[in-house]
Amino acid sequence: MDCTEAVVDDAIAKGCNLIISHHPIVFSGLKKFTGKNYVERVVIKAIKNNIALYAIHTNLDNVFGRSKFKNG
Repeated sequence: MDCTEAVVDDAIAKGCNLIISHHPIVFSGLKKFTGKNYVERVVIKAIKNNIALYAIHTNLDNVFGRSKFKNG
């Protein structure tokens, strides 16, 4: 569901180059990569290890034929 540091560590150990999670890790832009918080640490670690992070939360909310705004 969430991309945590442990998930990135597991992906590194398994030689993965893509992590698909439900919840996005970044909700607003990152201006600095200092490693000060877990979001920055996860992104830095993923970049250093050539791992792409892909979150599908919004995609699942907008599946064809499904709408949050349907009546009934």
